[in-house]
Amino acid sequence: DIKKFLQQAQESGMSEEQLSAAAAAKGFTASDIVKFKERMTKLQSDKKSVGVKNSTRERTVDSTEIATASRDSKRQIIDEKAEIRRLKIFGLNIFNNQTLNFEPNLNIATPRNYVLGTNDELSIDITGYAYAHYDAKVNADGNIKIENLNPIFVAGQTLEQAKIKIVQRLKTLFGGLGSGGLSADVTLSKIRSIKVTVIGEAVFPGTYTVPSLATAFNLLYAAGGPTDIGSLRNIEVFRKGKKVKTLDLYDFLLRGDLTDDIGLIDQDVVLIPYVDKRVTINGAVRNPKIYELKNGEYLSSVLAFAGGFNEMAYAKAIRIDRATDTEKKILTVQKEEFSKFMLYKGDIIAVDSLLERYENKVVVSGAIFRPGKYELEPNMTIKKLLTQAEGLKPEAFKERALLYRERPNADPELIS
Repeated sequence: DIKKFLQQAQESGMSEEQLSAAAAAKGFTASDIVKFKERMTKLQSDKKSVGVKNSTRERTVDSTEIATASRDSKRQIIDEKAEIRRLKIFGLNIFNNQTLNFEPNLNIATPRNYVLGTNDELSIDITGYAYAHYDAKVNADGNIKIENLNPIFVAGQTLEQAKIKIVQRLKTLFGGLGSGGLSADVTLSKIRSIKVTVIGEAVFPGTYTVPSLATAFNLLYAAGGPTDIGSLRNIEVFRKGKKVKTLDLYDFLLRGDLTDDIGLIDQDVVLIPYVDKRVTINGAVRNPKIYELKNGEYLSSVLAFAGGFNEMAYAKAIRIDRATDTEKKILTVQKEEFSKFMLYKGDIIAVDSLLERYENKVVVSGAIFRPGKYELEPNMTIKKLLTQAEGLKPEAFKERALLYRERPNADPELIS
C-alpha cells in the first residue's frame, strides 16, 4: 500500500510537505514513509531483487506512530516562526512530547458502559458441570450467531445488557444456566475500529480510524493538537449533529484532571474553534507564557496559571500594556484589585522584580574578621557593628575609621 501510494504521489509531482500531509490523511505515518524509502534505497544499492510484501492496515492510535508522525510532520509543515510561537503558548508543547501519547489502554477490563457495535468480537464461556466456548462477532446487522440459535441482536447495547440477553438465549441449550449448575461469562475479546473526524484549527485535521475505546484526548493527540490560533479550552465534541461535550484542556494541564475526557463513537466530530481571548504574562512569575482565558477569569486567574510570583517578584502592583481602538495605554493594578481586574484580549502583563537595594543594610569592610553586609538595627552604633563582625584584626589601624554615608539629597558624605 505504501509503495503504491508513493508511486501515485511521485507521478502527481507532490512535494515532501504535500506528501507527508497526504500520507497522514490516508492513514500512513511519517515513519512508514521514511522506513519504506530507506528499505528501497538499501535494496537498490545492493542490487538485489526482493519482493515487498503489501499489507493492508487500519490507521490506529499507536504511541510510536503518533509521536513520530506529529514530530516529523510538524517539522515539514509548520514554519519556524509558527513553531516558535507555539512554544510560547501554554499547553501546546504537550502535543510535541514524544513520551506522552494518550494511547488508549486496550489491556484494561471493558468499561461497563461500553456500547457494542459491528465488528466487536465476544468470547462466551459456559462453565460448571459442562464446558463450552463460543467466539461471536457482531455482524453488519448488529447480530451475533451461536450454533443453531436464532441471531441475537446486541448492537447499541452495553456489554452488561448484551450478556443478559445472550444468557437468556443460551438457556435453551444449557438448562443448568437456569438452575445454577452452570454459569456463563461474556467478555469482549476484540474491539472494533471507528472513524472519527477532527475539524477546525487542528494541526492535522481529517478523519481518523481509531480503536473504539479511544477518547477525545487520544484523537486530539493523533491530530497534533490545536494550531497556534486554535482553542485549548473550548473544544467541542459533536455526535449525530448535537454537541455532547466541551473540553477544557487546562483542567488536565494544570490539575491532571481527565474528567472532561469523553469516549468516542463512530462518526463523532471534534471541532477545535479559533481561540477567543489570550493574554501574555512576562517577568517575575514561574511560568511566563501566553494563556487563554474564559469568561469569569481575572488577573488573579492568570497569575495562578503562571504558577504565581517567583521569589524575586514585586507583588505590590502589576503593570498592564493594553491596546485600545486607536493606540496603546498603560494600566497599574494594585494587589487588592488582582481578583477582580478584568483583562482584555491581547493584554500584556508585566510583573516587575524587586529593586536591587536594601531598606536596612550597612556594610563593613577592611581589617576586620567578618566583613560584609549587616542589618541596620535600631540605635545601632559603629561599636556594635564591629562587635557583630567579630572585631578588628591585629594589624588594623585603630586610631581612625572612615564612614561613607549618603545624604538625603543623594550626595555622598565621608565622615572620619
